[in-house]
Amino acid sequence: MKNLLLLVSFICLSFSSVLSQPQSGNGMGGSGSISGTLKDNETRHAIEYGNVVLFRVKDSVMVTGTISGNDGKFLLPKIPFGRYYLKLSFIGYETRVIKQIALNPKSPEVDLDVIYLQLTAVNLKEVVITGDKEMIINNLDKKVINVDKNMAATGGSAVDIMQTIPAITVDAEGGIKLRGNKNVTVLIDGRPSAMEGVSSGEILAQIPASSMEAIELVTNPSAKYDPEGTSGIVNIVLKKKQEIGYNSVVTVNAGTGDRYNGSVNLNYRMNNWNFYGSFDARWNRFGSEGTSRRLSSFPSRSELDQDNRNKNAMNMNGLRTGIDYSPDAWNTWSIGLRTRNMSFNNSGDINSTFAEDGLPTRFFNRESVAERDGHNIEYSIEHKKTFETKGREWTSNFEVENQTMNRDETSFQKNYGADQSLVTGLSKQRVNGSNKAVNIEFESNYSHPTLNWGRFEVGFKSRLKNMESISDLDTLSYISNSWAENAKLSDKFDYKEQVHAVYSTYSNLVYNFKYQVALRGELASTTVSSVQFSDDFKNNYTSLYPSLHISREFSDLHEVMVSYSRRVDRPNNRQLNPFVDYSDSLNIRSGNPSLKPQYTDAMELGYSFNLQGTSLSAALFYRTTEDMISEITRLESGGVTRTSLQNSATGVSSGIDISFNQTIAKWWRVNGGVSWFRNVITGNLGSDNADADNVSWTAKGTSMVTLPWEVQFQLMGNYNAPTVMPQRKTSAQYSVDMGLRKDFLDGMLTANLRVSDVFDTREWDSETNGSNFTSTSYNKPESRTVFLGLTWRLSTLMQAEREKQRNRDQENNDDF
Repeated sequence: MKNLLLLVSFICLSFSSVLSQPQSGNGMGGSGSISGTLKDNETRHAIEYGNVVLFRVKDSVMVTGTISGNDGKFLLPKIPFGRYYLKLSFIGYETRVIKQIALNPKSPEVDLDVIYLQLTAVNLKEVVITGDKEMIINNLDKKVINVDKNMAATGGSAVDIMQTIPAITVDAEGGIKLRGNKNVTVLIDGRPSAMEGVSSGEILAQIPASSMEAIELVTNPSAKYDPEGTSGIVNIVLKKKQEIGYNSVVTVNAGTGDRYNGSVNLNYRMNNWNFYGSFDARWNRFGSEGTSRRLSSFPSRSELDQDNRNKNAMNMNGLRTGIDYSPDAWNTWSIGLRTRNMSFNNSGDINSTFAEDGLPTRFFNRESVAERDGHNIEYSIEHKKTFETKGREWTSNFEVENQTMNRDETSFQKNYGADQSLVTGLSKQRVNGSNKAVNIEFESNYSHPTLNWGRFEVGFKSRLKNMESISDLDTLSYISNSWAENAKLSDKFDYKEQVHAVYSTYSNLVYNFKYQVALRGELASTTVSSVQFSDDFKNNYTSLYPSLHISREFSDLHEVMVSYSRRVDRPNNRQLNPFVDYSDSLNIRSGNPSLKPQYTDAMELGYSFNLQGTSLSAALFYRTTEDMISEITRLESGGVTRTSLQNSATGVSSGIDISFNQTIAKWWRVNGGVSWFRNVITGNLGSDNADADNVSWTAKGTSMVTLPWEVQFQLMGNYNAPTVMPQRKTSAQYSVDMGLRKDFLDGMLTANLRVSDVFDTREWDSETNGSNFTSTSYNKPESRTVFLGLTWRLSTLMQAEREKQRNRDQENNDDF
C-alpha cells in the first residue's frame, strides 16, 4: 500500500508541473494537415469523389482517408507528426502514390497543390499487384495481421487466423501460446475477452474471421496497458466502418461437415453523426477421436487403455451496435452495445480396459452428453476531448458487463468384469451448473505534449468483478429410481476481484533516441469462497509495474529498440474453482483456490529493416517468471489420476523471433517467420519432478501469387516442433492450408475458396510422466475442411465511382 501511495503522489506532482508549463504545439504529440486538389491529366477538369488514403511509412498502416469534393479539393486534418505516403485513386485512373510526406513542428501543414491522375489503358493480360496492404506488418513494438488479406478468414474463426501468425501456436483445445508460453492476454477491441465458464479457445472459436479487421500482437507492452499476460497481448480488432455516407459488407461462408458462418457490417455517417452495427453468426459441427495409454507401478503393475470419440455442435451469434456523436470539433461521445450468445453441445463415448500384470481385469464404457448455453451483454459510454494544443487529449470510458452460463451434463457408465458379457455395475450421474458474473470498468486517460518534443500521459483504471458458480452433482439410485444429491462433490463457488490502478508515462527524444519511461501501480484484492472449505481464501496485494522503451532510427531503413516491462498472470476463476470434473472418471481435474499470481520480468532487443518490397524484423527476448503456475498430475488409489494446479516453479525463457515480408515479383509475395525459444523450469512438486529444459521452435510461411484473370492463390504452411513442460512432452505438429480469391464488379463482390489442413496432418500426441506412472495420449480432430465464401461490399463512394464511370463511358460513346 505504501508503494502505491508513493506512486500516486509522484503522478499528481508530475501532472501539476506539466499543466503549469506553457502550452505548445511543438511536442511529439503535435499534429498537422495535408491538402491538395485532384485533376484529370488531359482535360485538367477536377476529379470529384477521388479516393485519398494516407499511410504511415513505418508500417504501411492506414491512418485516415477522405474523398475529393466537386472542385477536386481534399483536406486531411489533425494528422499526428510523422512520415507518411499518400495514395490517390479513382475508377478509370492509374493509382498515384506520393511518398515522403513529413509533418513536423517546422512544417505542420503540407499543401500538395494540384495532383494530376492519368487515365488507365486497360490490359486484361497483364497481372500486377498494386497498393495492397501487407498481410502481416512487422513493427518493433507490435505485429499487425490484416485479416482481409488472409485467406484463412474464409469460413474460419479467430483460431484459424491465430494458426498463421508467427510465434503463436494453437493446442488441441484451441488455446494459444506465444513463444511457447500459454499466459497470453486476449483482448477484443482493447478490452478483456473473458466469459466466465468459457475457455479462451472457445471464445476465439466463437468469432468468425469475417467480422475481424486485424489482429495486433504486442510482446512487451508498456506500463500504460493492463499488465495481465506474462508473454504478451493479442488484440482482436473488429470491423467498425466510419467512412462518409453509407457502407456495408456482407459475408457468407459454407463448409463441408455442416459448417456455416456469416457476418454483416454496416455504418452510416453524416455530418456529426456516425451510426454503426454488425452481426455475426456461426454454426459448426465437428468431431474428434483419440486414444490414451497409462502404465502404473502403484499399488501394483497395471495398464489402462482408452479410446474416445466426441461429437460437438457449436452455435453462436454476436451483435455490436453504437453511435458516435461530435457536437463540435473538440468533443466526441460514443455509446455502444454488445451481445454474444452461444450454445455448445457435446456427446462423448469412452471405452476403457484395465489390466493388472498383463491380464485384463475390468472394462468400462462411459457415455456422456453435455449442453452449455451462455449469454453476454455489455454497455459502454466513451468521451474523447481534444484541445487547441496539438496532441493534448482526454479520454474516459465506462463499461458494465453481465454474463450468464448454464451447464447440464449427464453421464452413464457400465462396468464389466473380466468377462465382457457380464455387467458388474451401473452408474449414472448428472451435473447441473450455472455461472453469473458482473464486471464493471471505468478508466480515464490524459495526454499532454510538453516542450522539446515530449509527451506526458497519466491515467487510472478501476475494475470490479463478482462471479458466482453453482455446481450440483446428482447420482441416480437404481433401487428407488430417483436422483440424490452428492453434497461432497457439489459446490457453490464465489469469486470477487477488485483492481485499482494508476499509471504515468513520459516520452521524449534526445540525441536521436526516442524513449518512453512508465510506471503503473495496482492495488488488488481477491476473495474466493467455496462450500468445500470452511474459510475464505483472501489475497490483498499491491504491485508496481515499470517499463522502459528506447528506440533509434539510423535511417529510413533501419531501427533498433530495447525494452523492459514487468507483467503478471492472475489465476482466473476456472483455475481457482475446486469443483472436480468427472467427465472422465479415471482422469479427473480440479482447480486450486490457494493459487497466487505469477510475475514476469521481460526484456527484448529488436531490429527492423524496411526497404521497398522488403521488410524484416528480429527480436531477442529474455523472461524470468516467479511463482509459476504449473499443471500437476498425480496417480491416486483406484487407478485414478487427478490433475490440478499449484505455484511450484520458477521459469526462464529466452529466444529469438524473425519475421519477414518479401515481394519477389509484381505477381508474387511471401511472408513468414521463425521463433526459436528455450524454456527452463525448476521447482518442487513434492514427490514429482517439476524441472524441465525445453528447446523448441515454430515456423510459419505464406506464399501469395496472382494468377491470370487476377485470381489470387495463397498457400500457408505451419510447423511446431516438439515441446517439453513439467511432467509433459508433446510431439511435432504441422499442416498446410490453401486458398483462392477472385474479385468481381470492381471489387464489390469477392469469391473465396479455402481448404484447411490439405493433407489431414493436424493431430496432437503427448506424454505425461509422474510418480509411479507414464501416460501417452493421441487426439485427431476433423480438421480437413473445404470452405466457399462470398463477400459483398457497397458504399457511397463505390456508387459514386461507378456512376462517374458510366457518365464517362456515355461521353465516349457520344463522341464516337
